[in-house]
Amino acid sequence: MWILFNLQVAVAYNNNDICTFDLDSLLPSIQTDENNQIQQEVEFSFIYNGFHSGSISSMDICTQRPILVTACQSDSSIRIWNYQAMRCELAKKFSIRNHANPLLSVAIHPNGYYLAAGFTDKVRIFYLMSNQLRIYREIALSLSNCIKFSYGGQILACTYQSDIHLFQSYTLEKLYTLKSPTPITQMLFTKNVVYFEVY
Repeated sequence: MWILFNLQVAVAYNNNDICTFDLDSLLPSIQTDENNQIQQEVEFSFIYNGFHSGSISSMDICTQRPILVTACQSDSSIRIWNYQAMRCELAKKFSIRNHANPLLSVAIHPNGYYLAAGFTDKVRIFYLMSNQLRIYREIALSLSNCIKFSYGGQILACTYQSDIHLFQSYTLEKLYTLKSPTPITQMLFTKNVVYFEVY
């Protein structure tokens, strides 16, 4: 007779993922072979559906939904986090031919239904679906390491070296190009003012 008290096993991997499995469901029905080796598959559950396998290189928060988006350049992935439910709702890895780790930056629209991501070759705009990112449009602007939507979401700002390119976010029509004496590292839109941080 087995007496079990909600036994859980946690496993940590080298890529920062953590998963668990329930021993309660495993122990009463353990099947072994002639050498007493366990011959049963175990179903692992990843905590928060996994993590980035490197440091977060870009992050943005949605103002109208409880969503946080993070990007990791070292594993070239985007993760959408629901900070109220405390879980990762969507994860997507990117690979582009002849580009190692092509993802550079990410920004989410204030309404939370689409996002912009800067890659080594282009800026891509994605619809944020319930279980996937679906590409909507592309902007031929390479190496954009800083992207930001305006306070109301009507303008998308993308950097290229020391230039800041402003686009109408719904039509992607180019509005202006601003010049900076040094490369831009951060941007912040408020209701009336745009702030830029330089090296």
